[in-house]
Amino acid sequence: MMKKTSHPLISIIIPVYNVEKYLNRCMESVINQSLKNIEIILVDDGSPDNCPQLCDEWAAKDSRIKVVHKNNEGLGLARNTGMQYATGEYLAFIDSDDYVDLRMYEILYEKATALNADIVYCGHKYGLKDGTFEDRNDFSQETIFDDKAKIEEHSMNYFYPINSRQMMMSVWHSIYKRDIIKTPFYSEREVVSEDLHFQLSAILNSKKIVYIPDSLYYYCYNGESLSHTFKFNKFYGFQKLMRVILNLYPKKERYVYKYYFNLILGFIRHIMGDEKLTNKERKEYIKEIYLNETWQEIKQGTDKRMYVKHHKLMYALFGRNMFYLFHLILLFDYYFVYRRKQISKTKKNI
Repeated sequence: MMKKTSHPLISIIIPVYNVEKYLNRCMESVINQSLKNIEIILVDDGSPDNCPQLCDEWAAKDSRIKVVHKNNEGLGLARNTGMQYATGEYLAFIDSDDYVDLRMYEILYEKATALNADIVYCGHKYGLKDGTFEDRNDFSQETIFDDKAKIEEHSMNYFYPINSRQMMMSVWHSIYKRDIIKTPFYSEREVVSEDLHFQLSAILNSKKIVYIPDSLYYYCYNGESLSHTFKFNKFYGFQKLMRVILNLYPKKERYVYKYYFNLILGFIRHIMGDEKLTNKERKEYIKEIYLNETWQEIKQGTDKRMYVKHHKLMYALFGRNMFYLFHLILLFDYYFVYRRKQISKTKKNI
């Protein structure tokens, strides 16, 4: 039975920026939730389109909606602004170009109260280019973690799958007890994957977390997304991400360093495959990564047993004056390992 309370059960925080084509769809799914005692916080992050007016129009229709207008600072800081205005028992986040199942928050809240959970996660429907959706979830059946040591071990799967299970780091398929949120979001302009640090911090502050398989969040394909646009300063964002994760797991540095290596290798592969870059630009970007002084620092905490043979050699060469040899190994990795895997995946999907 749903308990009676004067304050909202869930505060749903929705950052809004340049999404006038999608905002109404998102809002229809939120205001019509079967769980009525909710608070909806629209954070207009200095949107240049018609979104500020749309936000105000929605607030005029529904007293549960609060609107905050602010200068543009990005998604992470917009969420932080929303949390400052939140009064709910639990917090939730939605990206404004997505939408949710009409029973999502009732299902999550009922599960949270029934099990006294600090966080409850659900699955999601992943939008494909053809307009269809694919069900995705972290676990195929209800799964509970309520032991501190096991929660910490499990949390590492969000950045390094020690149990052969890579967890989804996004914060929009879950609700969080407000009391466990001790640290805000980093700006995505400073730290890559701003959701990850927030997610890990929340989990480590929890006594019980629950996963249900129901796919209740609709993650929509948006062909206008800039998430795949190449920006070299993302490399420094990866470095800052490594630092903040190390602060959470000071005794697990070998796993953090392996995660960082995987990120950088993926970033280098992205550079190599970017047809908008010239060969000279590719080589210059890769060389700047190769010579970065961070490699000398983290090599001391690296467990070489965690790397395949040619990656061990690449790692050993990072930061040394042997770039041409490194580049040859990188070409082998890209064309004979990575590209072959991509082609094989494509053939399986045909």
